[in-house]
Amino acid sequence: MKNLSFLALTLLMFFTAPTSAAADAPTATLTQMRWQKGSLDLVHFLPLPDATEVLSRIDDSVEVFSTEGLTLLTLYVSATFSMSDDNGAIRAENIIAEADDDFIYLYQVAEIDAVSGELVVDSQIFRDLTTEAVTYINIESDSGSILQTVSGDVPARLGAQPFARQAVSF
Repeated sequence: MKNLSFLALTLLMFFTAPTSAAADAPTATLTQMRWQKGSLDLVHFLPLPDATEVLSRIDDSVEVFSTEGLTLLTLYVSATFSMSDDNGAIRAENIIAEADDDFIYLYQVAEIDAVSGELVVDSQIFRDLTTEAVTYINIESDSGSILQTVSGDVPARLGAQPFARQAVSF
């Protein structure tokens, strides 16, 4: 499940590199999106230090690696990340949350055959920590990969092109 594209891996290495440049990097998360036979699969990669800070603000008595901690972080992402198209909101169901020494991985799936018109993604993940928080969205489809950035209060308008065909081989 943690199979990353080269671009996603490069971003993750940048944000976890033990250099002073990485220490000064803005608070960021990566969301990987890909079509999988009638659904849009999402994986949110939350850097552990930022996820721990968010969790401490929600409930400072909960351990980040506990089932309760992962559940609270899943609910946090559900409240701060949304998608819509020309038909309205696209609901993503929470599947599972995992953790390792560097990241919290939150898996979601949106049961959707196709995007109607333009896909709009609004990510407020970590915006409660800093107004400069950024979400990088790596979109994978059979026509290739596209990297988009969501920052500030303006949702990303991803258009329909990355989602024109839904069949993706892995």
